[in-house]
Amino acid sequence: MAVVRRPRWRPLLSTVIIAAIAGSVVAKNVAQLSVPEIEDAIQACPIIQELNIHKRATNPETSSWTSQIFEQLFPGSPAVNALLATLYISGPPNFLLALCPPNIDPSSLSVMVAFAVGGLLGDTLFHLLPEIFLGEAAPDHARFVMVEPNKNLLLGVAIMVGFLTFVAMDKSLRIATGGEGGHDHSHSHKGEVKEEKNQAPSTAVAIGAKLAAANGSVKSRKKKSVSESITSDRSVLQLPAESLRKLWTRDEPQRANRWLEEVLEEDPDSGVMQIALWKAYEAAFRGSRAPLVEATALIHSASKVFEGASAQVIKGHKPKFIIEGVRPRQPAREKSEAKAPQALIKPSSKAEPSKYSKKEPSASIKLSAYLNLIADFTHNITDGLALSSSFYASPTLGATTTVAVFFHEIPHEVGDFALLIQSGFSKKMAMGAQFVTALGAFLGTCLGIAVQELGKSGNGAMSGEVRSKGLAGTGLGWGDMLLPFTAGTFLYVGTVAVIPELLETGPNKREEVKKTVSQFVAMAVGAGIMLAISWS
Repeated sequence: MAVVRRPRWRPLLSTVIIAAIAGSVVAKNVAQLSVPEIEDAIQACPIIQELNIHKRATNPETSSWTSQIFEQLFPGSPAVNALLATLYISGPPNFLLALCPPNIDPSSLSVMVAFAVGGLLGDTLFHLLPEIFLGEAAPDHARFVMVEPNKNLLLGVAIMVGFLTFVAMDKSLRIATGGEGGHDHSHSHKGEVKEEKNQAPSTAVAIGAKLAAANGSVKSRKKKSVSESITSDRSVLQLPAESLRKLWTRDEPQRANRWLEEVLEEDPDSGVMQIALWKAYEAAFRGSRAPLVEATALIHSASKVFEGASAQVIKGHKPKFIIEGVRPRQPAREKSEAKAPQALIKPSSKAEPSKYSKKEPSASIKLSAYLNLIADFTHNITDGLALSSSFYASPTLGATTTVAVFFHEIPHEVGDFALLIQSGFSKKMAMGAQFVTALGAFLGTCLGIAVQELGKSGNGAMSGEVRSKGLAGTGLGWGDMLLPFTAGTFLYVGTVAVIPELLETGPNKREEVKKTVSQFVAMAVGAGIMLAISWS
């Protein structure tokens, strides 16, 4: 009969651990031990000491190239390293704005945004969350994690608080701007030059209308019929005087939108919209009786036809169109009205800008820009908190968080810069405003350092029994809650705030497929960098 031999090391390990704990605490009850005391006692076990010897023997003698770079960039204490990291993420992106053209389109940054999303989510999922719940592996000894359900629950609550903090901030900004959009890092509502599918013809249609207008006809968008030329069809779009007086008493955005609605109500599927476009252009720059604001409200659909035109589509209950920066060539007065559209649609880049080209943006756009600066300042504070808390957790975690935040800040700063330019800021003023918001990161870093240092000094002054209890008896201090809080904010930024922009599509299927593939590749590269930094 065969004899089954049980492994001898299991009861031996249990005996050794119990003996080690009993020998270290003597008269102290096991239930009164704190987690650090239990971990120290476990390290005294012979089997654990053998594991430590094996780990030190198998560790590489030289650190990886990423570790060497991080050691050069962050050579000081956690507080010094956090301040250096804040300088790294704030300085280069702001200086990069000096190279950005004033008319940069934020939607052109979609691939860079996807790369930043990959880095941000990679840092959150590969570094922050494992560090929050498991801690970092020690380089010279084996480490064991004591599972405490209440501790994990409290850490999860901190993550949710961070997430909901950004939800509340975004919602508050949307309310403050009258539902016109909140603060997000995708900048999809921050003055991007977009064309609403149901509100305006595509660029291709607008260009087609330009060519057709030269010989006196405008093709419809959906129907293949041909409308009369703008010269002979003016009465179709001429609003009654009473309606015009009512419109003039409203605020500019409301007035412009109401006029646009009345134009579309005539026949949204025919050439009325295209005719209205030329009518609007002529009204704005040839002295027609139609109000300037109502006229320019339609030029957004031809931003690539008219030189220098830019539009802001602000999402709310109904889209609002704010136009600025239109710089057409002042045409010579011609006897033949039929040739007027032909002259108007060929602006000269060397001509002097129109007197209307420097029209002040509306008050709602300026308010949105200022509120966005406040939101950016607040967001930068959370970036500073993230850097300080991660460096106090471990140098490697601090370095990887710095890399993730840096990649995220570049498209973020450029998008905000474009919004400020479109809101009437000069390039110098926009750069100065971005520099001021960058100070929020230093404020957040200093706050995080203060919380961590006060927590350490407070723990040192407490007795061992009081110190071991912590928040709700979990052993966690307030400084331990900063890292999960910032992880929650990163989750919001990487998902709710940015992913919707990556999901937006245009009418050209081939181009959208190419752009989508590029975005996924960029996202994978960003996440892959975060994974490669810590892979061992």
